[in-house]
Amino acid sequence: MIYGPDAAKCPIKKTVISAGKEPLIEFCDEMKIFFHFLTTTEDGTVIDDSRKYKKPMEITFGHKFKLECWETCLKTMRLGEIAKFSVDKDLVSVYPAVAKQIRDYYRTQMPEHKHDDDHHEHHHCCGFMALEQGLGHEDLDKIMRQPQSLDFTFELIKVLRPGEFEKDTYLLNDEEKKRQIPELKLAGNDLYNAGQFAEAASKYGQALQFFEDLMLKEKPNDVDWRELDTQRRPLLLNFVQCQLKLGNFYSAIEHATTILDSDPSNVKARYRRATAHVGVWNVEEAKKDYNYLLANIKDDNNLRALVQNELQQLHQAEQDKYKEEKSRLSGKLFT
Repeated sequence: MIYGPDAAKCPIKKTVISAGKEPLIEFCDEMKIFFHFLTTTEDGTVIDDSRKYKKPMEITFGHKFKLECWETCLKTMRLGEIAKFSVDKDLVSVYPAVAKQIRDYYRTQMPEHKHDDDHHEHHHCCGFMALEQGLGHEDLDKIMRQPQSLDFTFELIKVLRPGEFEKDTYLLNDEEKKRQIPELKLAGNDLYNAGQFAEAASKYGQALQFFEDLMLKEKPNDVDWRELDTQRRPLLLNFVQCQLKLGNFYSAIEHATTILDSDPSNVKARYRRATAHVGVWNVEEAKKDYNYLLANIKDDNNLRALVQNELQQLHQAEQDKYKEEKSRLSGKLFT
């Protein structure tokens, strides 16, 4: 922004409505700010107002927010300040697309929101397609087709400096993800030991997502990829165990199979997958896993005895189920 004789040429003009009482803030990357915004046209027509959603907007600086002029404006404000910024149309050409995303976000946060595929029309288009098909909002479509300058009234209500808040996961860099993985594992272990299996699975799942993000940047089966794959196996095992406790047997099968694809001799993964197969009555698959274990366990008599017992119980359950089904069919024949 420009002050003095050339101010009239500035594409952003600021008018302070209510001065903040706090000192000027030294804004920096990774700082999160919370603010309310009101978007109006030059004739005063309201386009968007965050207050009607009763939840402020938030931005974390340094992550290329699509509406760059907002960051420029907000960085001139004090905490508690209310100011209006008149912004030239050349700087707000992306506003319709950004506003649609903001509206969609707020809509999903509202308690009364229900997702109904039969009545909710999705608009995922950009550029020339957006001009042709529209964004699904008449006011935004009009601004897109007839670009105009806009006024933004901001109230800066909260500022969190780096380290004062937990970053949204999508903002974390690779090093931050690597640092958080062991912390998430420990938190998951504590929750599991407390019998909070769903909460523990959530912690393990977040750590596994970080591994997934890191592995996607490596070439499959290269040294670094294999190292990450090895490091995530204990977390996968813990996640599988949580899924067994929660009765989510198909999820347990899927994640145990992920381990066995790269480590076929992993005894815990094989045993837990067999248990999950029994849970969904995949009898033949369960037998294959149990028999594999019996054929490959050489020096653990306790585990051999456990697997043999599980296999015997499976055989007994299979016989009982056969008798029950036979009796049921027999009864139908004579009714």
